[in-house]
Amino acid sequence: MKRLLIFIVFLFLTIQLFAQDSSTAELQQRITDLEKRVQILEDTVQHLQSGSVDTPVPAGLEAWRKLKRGMTEDEVRRLLGEPDRIIASGAMTIWYFGEPAWASMVNFVDNKVNGWTEPR
Repeated sequence: MKRLLIFIVFLFLTIQLFAQDSSTAELQQRITDLEKRVQILEDTVQHLQSGSVDTPVPAGLEAWRKLKRGMTEDEVRRLLGEPDRIIASGAMTIWYFGEPAWASMVNFVDNKVNGWTEPR
């Protein structure tokens, strides 16, 4: 009986330690992902504050309206041309066209279009 009780306590403690290790790994992954997102935002702010000269958007609004979710980077490149700036972090990539950078951009997740902002 005493051995059974010791075994149960040992099993319980082992499960608790495993759960903590799993939670720690998940939190570390979230921190890493958030740090990447913050870096993308900081890079964007720095670029906007650099005072770059405005450059024309390479593709007309008609081309932008042909974008579809799920398009590949190659399809977007054929449609809109080369981006002026690319920021990549993990599974997320943002292509910026023209200036200011936030005026027109395409957001990719896992190399597929997830969203975009047309030029105005």
